[in-house]
Amino acid sequence: MRHLLRLALAVLVLASFSFAQSAAPPAAPQLSPEQKEQAAKIINGAKEHVKVLADRLAAAGKQFDEVLLGEKADVPADGRAANSIKAVLAETAETRLEAARKVVHLLSPEQRSYLKAEMAKPDSERGILEAFAKVFHIEVAK
Repeated sequence: MRHLLRLALAVLVLASFSFAQSAAPPAAPQLSPEQKEQAAKIINGAKEHVKVLADRLAAAGKQFDEVLLGEKADVPADGRAANSIKAVLAETAETRLEAARKVVHLLSPEQRSYLKAEMAKPDSERGILEAFAKVFHIEVAK
């Protein structure tokens, strides 16, 4: 009977040990100094460009309001003003998408998997650029 208890205890300890090992989160893969430098340039460059685009969007929005609310309806003018807003929004999306593609292409498959897993967490940053900077500790300009 004691032999069975010892055997059962040994199995339980080994099972607990292997469960604890499998439950441990994997170590975060590190970026090389070159990857970090390139990622910082890409992310900060995109962030600066989006700031410029935000100013353009504000101006385009103001112009749209002025044209649309003018004393006389001017359908061609408000169409051009709307197209101006669309163009800035499209450029903003293009800037962020290209930056996201560039930083992700810097990563190894292991690093990409880790970023994907981190982004799947409920408290994760939602954008790839923001999550990338947070997960891999990239210094982002204010």
